[in-house]
Amino acid sequence: MTPLDILGWVAASFGMASAFPQLFRLLRTRSSAGVSLSLFQLNAASTGAWSMHGFMVGVPQMQYPNMVLTISSLAVCVLVQRDRGRPLFPALLLPPVLSLVLFGTDVWLGPLVFGFIVAAPFVVGQVSQLRTMYASRDISGVSLPFLAVNFFVQSLWLTWGLLYGETSITVCASLLGTLSLVNLLYYLHRLARGTVVRGAPVADPAFAVEPAN
Repeated sequence: MTPLDILGWVAASFGMASAFPQLFRLLRTRSSAGVSLSLFQLNAASTGAWSMHGFMVGVPQMQYPNMVLTISSLAVCVLVQRDRGRPLFPALLLPPVLSLVLFGTDVWLGPLVFGFIVAAPFVVGQVSQLRTMYASRDISGVSLPFLAVNFFVQSLWLTWGLLYGETSITVCASLLGTLSLVNLLYYLHRLARGTVVRGAPVADPAFAVEPAN
C-alpha cells in the first residue's frame, strides 16, 4: 500500500465517521435545534452517488465508506423528522432518487462534469445549514465536532484528489471545503457570542427568527 493509498483511506475513514457526531448529539440531546434536514438529505444523496462512482472507477476508498456515510446521514434525517413530528417517507424519498440521477450524469457526461454536479447537493446542503444556523435563536442541536470533521475531511480529499489526479474529487472537495469552513467559522462566531446553548441570551436581533426546517 502506497502513502497515497493510506491518505485515501484516512480521508475515507474520517469521511465515513463525519455524520456520527451529529447523529450521537441528536440521540443524546433529543433536540434537532439548528440542524438542517436538507443538509443530511443532500449528503445522503451525494454520498450514495459517490459510492456508485467508486465502484465504477474501482477506487475502494470511495465505495463502502460512502455507503456507511449514506446510512448515517439517513439516520440523522429520521431523528430530525421524529423530533419535529413530521412524516418520514417524504424526507427519505429524495436521497435515493437524487443519488441515481447524479450517478447517471457520471456515466453520461464524465468525471469532470460529475464533479461539479455531484457537488451541487452538498453545496445546497451546506448553504442550508448556514441559513438555518443564522436564522435560529437556538443552535444547541448542531454538533461542533461534525462541522470540524466535515472541513477536515474535505481538506484530506482535496489533497488526495490533487495527488491522485481524480478530477471529480478535486472539484467537489474544493467547493465543499470552502463552504464547510464558512459553517465552522460561523458556529465558532456564535459560540464566542454565547448564542449557541439552549436558553442563552440573544443579543443580536438577526437571531430572533426561528428555523424554517
